[in-house]
Amino acid sequence: MDVEELDKELQQQQEVAKPDGNPILDTWIEQNSWYTKDEELGLEADVIAHQLGNTGRFTNDETGYKKLLNEVEKRIKKAFPEKFSNPKKDELPEVEGGRPSPTKKSKKTYEDLPQEARQACDEFVVQGLMTKDQYVSMYEWE
Repeated sequence: MDVEELDKELQQQQEVAKPDGNPILDTWIEQNSWYTKDEELGLEADVIAHQLGNTGRFTNDETGYKKLLNEVEKRIKKAFPEKFSNPKKDELPEVEGGRPSPTKKSKKTYEDLPQEARQACDEFVVQGLMTKDQYVSMYEWE
């Protein structure tokens, strides 16, 4: 069997697996555009649907069909997470240098700082980089 024959057979199987005029399937495809836009995912979804359908675990009614389609979606997204991630969301934002902002509130005061921390605080204050209160609020207390 050559490549053209395999393609033709595969296309016929896909047409059988996608009945026309099925409102449940049509809605699912609208919500899962990857099914028609990504051939690899669509083919894999068809295989999974066929395998799940043969298990007998899904009833042959509207509810069972919806559950089957939801399971197909879940398995595809688990098998191909890279196709469903947002690369911009996954990237960490670039951070520029600068003064850190105070993130911890503390009831401790300048007098509670260890000797070296007080010296560092004094240097920052003299240089005009921050106040004593800012330094104390940013200091990582042990």
